[in-house]
Amino acid sequence: MDGSWQRSARDKDGDPLLLVADRNGPSLLVRAFRNKRKGHEAVLIASVTGETATIRNIGGFGEDSIGYGVGTALLQFAEEVLAGQGVRAVSGWLAAGDVGHRDRQVRFYVKNGYQVRLTGPTGGVSKSLEGSPWVRNDGLGRR
Repeated sequence: MDGSWQRSARDKDGDPLLLVADRNGPSLLVRAFRNKRKGHEAVLIASVTGETATIRNIGGFGEDSIGYGVGTALLQFAEEVLAGQGVRAVSGWLAAGDVGHRDRQVRFYVKNGYQVRLTGPTGGVSKSLEGSPWVRNDGLGRR
């Protein structure tokens, strides 16, 4: 199901955040734009197969953006869009190249309701969207 969605939000300082999601075939791109004072765009890229989505990347954060809730806003908006389109589970990987940030990554995913499995320098994350506040419909909607 192709489409575009957007939502306004606020970061932890209360500054404006614009979230934009674009679905084109099996690809979902979610972007977060912050005001010019704080910096640049962050992105989440996922692929969708049937009722399962796989997070391919979350990135683009400047050091001045980490800890402001932008990643959480990206992830929650992606889950909302995906659940609204019938996706029931989300998974992804912790890359070996990011091992220096492993503790921060694990805290991020656990805080957002994901199960984390560490396997040496890599690991996996997964979450069921069953029982989420989002329900499949023609657009986005809350229960």
